[in-house]
Amino acid sequence: MREVDLLFQVATTALKLPKPKRLNATQKVPTSDRTVVEMAVPVRLPETARDREPPGEGSEIEELSDAFDEGVACIRDIQRAYFLARRRPISLISRERLPHMIPFLLRSISEVAKPPSRDEVGLFMLNMNLWQGVRDADFESSDFETFSAAMAAQGQGVLAARYLEFVREGEVALDLNGDPRASVILFATASEVLLDEVLAHVLWETAMRPEEAAAVFDAHPGLVQRVKSQYHQRLGGDWSVDSTGAVAGWFIHVSSLRNRVVHSGYEPTTIEARTARSSAGALQEYIADRLSLRLATLPRTALATAGRAGLESRGRWSRTLQDLARDPTEVPWQATFGRWRAAMQRSRRDSYAYQAPSDGEALVVTVLRRDGRKQFVAHDPRAGMAAVVSERELDKVTPEQMAGVEQHIEALRKGGSHADVSIVLRGASVRPSRNRTWVHEYRLLPLHTVMVTGDALDPIYAE
Repeated sequence: MREVDLLFQVATTALKLPKPKRLNATQKVPTSDRTVVEMAVPVRLPETARDREPPGEGSEIEELSDAFDEGVACIRDIQRAYFLARRRPISLISRERLPHMIPFLLRSISEVAKPPSRDEVGLFMLNMNLWQGVRDADFESSDFETFSAAMAAQGQGVLAARYLEFVREGEVALDLNGDPRASVILFATASEVLLDEVLAHVLWETAMRPEEAAAVFDAHPGLVQRVKSQYHQRLGGDWSVDSTGAVAGWFIHVSSLRNRVVHSGYEPTTIEARTARSSAGALQEYIADRLSLRLATLPRTALATAGRAGLESRGRWSRTLQDLARDPTEVPWQATFGRWRAAMQRSRRDSYAYQAPSDGEALVVTVLRRDGRKQFVAHDPRAGMAAVVSERELDKVTPEQMAGVEQHIEALRKGGSHADVSIVLRGASVRPSRNRTWVHEYRLLPLHTVMVTGDALDPIYAE
């Protein structure tokens, strides 16, 4: 309540009113700087409205609220002018950034020149952000289980966690900062991340190579193009942007609104921003619904999107899914998909993620294939690329290192190893070559698999 107390203290001083009883000598006021604005806005109300407690109901409250918003708009214009003049960043005032209540005075024009009385100062409710200053209740044991699962999902980059990160930022912009424009952009970004991640995850789960998936995305470079052409065939349902379903709602209230904001400088209303949020949420629910009906072919994508709780609420959780999630023979889903996604993004036309591999940045790795063959690989982890090299192309390799590698390989062979194994030659390098054939690292290095099948090494051998 300190900000409210401060505002009352300012109002008391400015209006030369008696000091309110609830402000006493021992009460502390925040020492940080505050800008206090006295805002006077004309409002048309019946003469009896100011005599009521509270002052007015229904349309009268709406009139007061509209008048306040009109004054806030004027202050925001002043703040914008300040930025234009000084080029110093400033957050625009909004209801959500203010205390939930402020002191106000309702008077007729004929009384403006008269000194006000203390009884005329009241409280005006601006928002319901009362929870901002309230600490969450202590976690129960069941809450800790949910929280632990959420921490694991966040750390592993689970699909839903990536989408919800932008939802979180959008809700902060809308509910805490009162910034509808930023929130619309963030809700639109969240939806785009969700749509693209789901499509990519589906392609990964159906064992499509990253290079092939990149061609799918490049053939339909626009998000709306992909929505129209790629989802129905894989998930079924209504993916028309011209109908009345969740996808059409997303297109109208999120995607199109975002385009108006970004390309035309449109400032959406709070109602439009809230509609964008609900439409983005409806899209997520619709996608989860569709995936819950595709558990026979897309169980991993359904789990990554809806999670166990979402599937249970839809009556779709089963022992089969539980066994699949715990299957030790499965590749680590999130880590493997993350590498697949990175390779797919590097493979896209005019990719922002592509970096040219360099001999100078490359590590030297000895790879023992499961069929007993040995090869040397130059690996540039920065670029995510690798190339087969011959032994004569190696530099700074000691005889002791080569002897150690041969001993390691011999031990693996005697042990009957049936897995591909890689051994890094510390300090070794490759001599520069202009004719190096670089491929994605997953094609040559066993610890960088990207495929849901877990087997993606190419039959490429050094001469």
